[in-house]
Amino acid sequence: PVAVRQIIEAGGKPNWDIFFWPEYEAVEVLESKDLLEPFYLPDDPEWQAINKSIPADFSGIPLKDLDPAHGKYNWWAQFMDSYVIMYNTEYAKLYNIPEPKDWPDYTDPIYMDKIAMTPPKKSGGQHAAVEVLLQWYGWTEGWKRLHMMGANMGKFGERSSEPPTWVEKGEFGFTFASVGYAIAKKQAGAPIEWFFPPKEGEQKITTFSPLYICILKGAPHKEVAIEFMKFALSAEGMREWLNREPPSYLLPVVAEAYEGITVSIPNIYKAGIKVVNYDSRLAAQRYLVLNELFDVMIVKKHSDLRDAWTKLIEAKKAIDKAEAERGETPEVLAAKHIYENALRTLGAVPISESWAATFGSKFESDPEFREKLIGEWTAFASEKYSKVKELADQIMDVLKIKPAAAATVTVSKTITSTVTKTVGAAATVTQTVTQTKTATQTVTAAAPPAKPDYGMLAIGLIIGAVVVGSIVYLIARRRG
Repeated sequence: PVAVRQIIEAGGKPNWDIFFWPEYEAVEVLESKDLLEPFYLPDDPEWQAINKSIPADFSGIPLKDLDPAHGKYNWWAQFMDSYVIMYNTEYAKLYNIPEPKDWPDYTDPIYMDKIAMTPPKKSGGQHAAVEVLLQWYGWTEGWKRLHMMGANMGKFGERSSEPPTWVEKGEFGFTFASVGYAIAKKQAGAPIEWFFPPKEGEQKITTFSPLYICILKGAPHKEVAIEFMKFALSAEGMREWLNREPPSYLLPVVAEAYEGITVSIPNIYKAGIKVVNYDSRLAAQRYLVLNELFDVMIVKKHSDLRDAWTKLIEAKKAIDKAEAERGETPEVLAAKHIYENALRTLGAVPISESWAATFGSKFESDPEFREKLIGEWTAFASEKYSKVKELADQIMDVLKIKPAAAATVTVSKTITSTVTKTVGAAATVTQTVTQTKTATQTVTAAAPPAKPDYGMLAIGLIIGAVVVGSIVYLIARRRG
């Protein structure tokens, strides 16, 4: 992040006193470079009360610095945020799209072009959401799901605030969003719903992302900074932050701060929300690796990813149709096998989880090493998406389905949303947003299924095995 880089470049002689940031990884980097000043006043009653009121951690997420490696109490959490599924209910009804219930729903082709997100490279909260999915599902399965979600994305934002705004306006229907954004949009009157995923059940596949606050080493107004820290980390200071205008919807880390607030937010200590036990150390070790890997595989190569995913969707439809008509014949079973291999190839990444943690610091500190790897990853992505398309074609060959002439159909839909806002004491402004979406869809009719040619089937299986074996070898060689 730019702010972190500027503090590092200041070298202990900053022009600023206080640093706020919503990522543990950022404050850990500054602490490791001895650029933070401890907020530690053991004989001060105000400090003692603050230290007692802020727990050491919340579901594995550290809320204050208790690591003696660089001296304790260098950073403190003030508020927390969390990432949720947010969607526009009018949009979902208009396009007849089922309302999502969990993260995996976003991998369904029905959501293609209907979702928006900000890449983890450009949003600390989105980074935390992606990291949680990898920690929950595992490195291999997590990346597969992220690729499928990424392929369905209609647009990537430059800032974390953009996708929620697009969803509020009905430009897109679904997104990942901070709980603060989701609450704010809904309370402003937008047709918004949100939930901690999954919608049902106590265990939620999300985490809380603290907003950390700390004093910078060499702060020019250190005494003032100390007094500010005392106020900011007190229950009174947090309540004042929440009750201001416009209101804030962040979640205080001090339980007492929830008493006497005017905003409607979930109390993390009473809501019974069980989140993923987040490994912040692991996240810090691979922070930049994860950001760049997502950027290369999913954002920069989005067109290639989308093309490969679209072909796989058509191949899956062909498999389902063939199975319904013929049953589990040898060619249907072979097509299913190739499809599963194609999905694994789609989500493959050129490095292992252990590599990401081991070489994360070198990747961050050595620009030449980093640029070389990014170039290799880019080539890897191009190759694997080409292979996925080849595998999709093999499925059609095995099923003996030939493409027919394509017909182009243009569909236009209009979505209207009305938002009423109060201005001053009595005046209201009602804004109606009407948007027309035009989509061009290519519809391809499949030729009637031919009788199985078992000679060709055998050839197809051999080719499939060779291609899949080559992909596995390529991935293993690059990881090595």
